[in-house]
Amino acid sequence: MNKVILMGRLTRNPEIYNADSEEKIVCKYALAVRRMIQREGEENVDYIGCTAFAGNARFAEKHFQQGTKVVITGRIQTGSYTKDGVKRYTSTVVIETQEFAESKIVEEAKQKKNKVGKGINKDENGFLQLEDGGETES
Repeated sequence: MNKVILMGRLTRNPEIYNADSEEKIVCKYALAVRRMIQREGEENVDYIGCTAFAGNARFAEKHFQQGTKVVITGRIQTGSYTKDGVKRYTSTVVIETQEFAESKIVEEAKQKKNKVGKGINKDENGFLQLEDGGETES
């Protein structure tokens, strides 16, 4: 049986190919997946290429972006090609199902947190300094 289940974050925005043909549309993205066990001196993350077709490709194009945490199921597909006389081997996960691993509220809060601090003033306690007039008391 060839079955893969992964949870991770997109390392970049999904790339779409053959967008003019609904049946042949392809979407590629990579997931950063944390390892459960880390060996000394090794990176704690694997970067895994994923490929989605048709409806899954459209869904990823519309809803996923860099940093989105997702869970996917699929199968490993291997291949090879020759470039400059050197045979190279590839592997990718062909996606069967994909879904969000975080709620939209959590994801938006993380995105806002990443934007805070770029041109915004904070006080000595780390709180944002807001201009007066933004809120009214009733």
